[in-house]
Amino acid sequence: MKFKGAVFFLILFIKTINTNGQIDTVLQTQKSIRPFYVANLTHQINITPFVQLASNKFTFNGNKNKLEYSPNEGPSFGLHLQHKWIGFSLTYGPPNLQEKKKGTSNYTSVILNSYGKKIGFDVYYLDYRGYYVSNNEGIHASNPNRNANDPFPQRNDLHTNTIGTNVYYILNFKKYSYRSTFVHNEIQKRSAGSIIINGSVSYYSIQSDSSLIPRFSTEFFQDVSKLANGQFLSVGILPGYSYTLVLKQRLFLTLSISIGAMYQYQSFNVYSGNELNNKTNNLFLPRAMGRAGFGYNSDFFYTGISTVADNYNIKLANGNSLQYMIGNAQLYFGFRLKVPEKIKEYSSYLDKVPIISGKPD
Repeated sequence: MKFKGAVFFLILFIKTINTNGQIDTVLQTQKSIRPFYVANLTHQINITPFVQLASNKFTFNGNKNKLEYSPNEGPSFGLHLQHKWIGFSLTYGPPNLQEKKKGTSNYTSVILNSYGKKIGFDVYYLDYRGYYVSNNEGIHASNPNRNANDPFPQRNDLHTNTIGTNVYYILNFKKYSYRSTFVHNEIQKRSAGSIIINGSVSYYSIQSDSSLIPRFSTEFFQDVSKLANGQFLSVGILPGYSYTLVLKQRLFLTLSISIGAMYQYQSFNVYSGNELNNKTNNLFLPRAMGRAGFGYNSDFFYTGISTVADNYNIKLANGNSLQYMIGNAQLYFGFRLKVPEKIKEYSSYLDKVPIISGKPD
């Protein structure tokens, strides 16, 4: 009887060892998934000079007519620094690169981004003063005698302000790197994709000394479009998908699109004749945002082009709407450096930030 019991426990012990071995193998396989798809270089410092073309335009749509306002932005030159999950950019746009016939625009752009393995965010502040009417059809519809060399209609009093944040979560983080394309402190070695959940909060305000519909276009728009100023608070959830195609472990092409819904609180003033009336609305509206990039990514240097487009749609009444877009396109060339020994101690604190830093690969 004792012999049978000993045999039983011996068999059970052998099975347990076997099972633990299988579990260890599975766990080891799971740990090795990400390095197979992604090379982690976040322990270095990324230095990325870039040339940027930004867009902060908005458009009125009404009565089947369109009036588009754009700031006079020339190319900007900047430097992006990235270490582990945190990065920031410094950008300067020389005023002498602005086209004279488009007037003068003064603007401030501050962007802080964090691209983590699973979770990341953008925080931005944009302040623009001085716009011009940029769509030819909107100009010629009301002024067919305008010469192509004439200055564009300008609104130096027009002022917009945008404050917001976008937060994302990557479901397939074991195989997919978002930061490989957009901050370059990882390398996507093999093609992969992931569902991405985005959340956003933004505040947008627009101010002017008079109606945003200028005199030469008044007859083409309804009174409900004649905004003088407004404030718009938006909160949204945007599920999406991102995919990176990799060739020879160095060349990459990334496309990312997110479409969802947002709740928007609106408070704005509208001219009706000479009177200024306040209106408020609470609406649920569609929203879309996209990112794309392609280039070359190696162990030491990288180069390419990336674009970001974040679109908002504001419905007014009677089929009229105000649409605005925050976006940019960048041409960049960057390289990676080792962290100096003197600051390694401080650098290690970034690995202790909950959720964002993530566990080592």
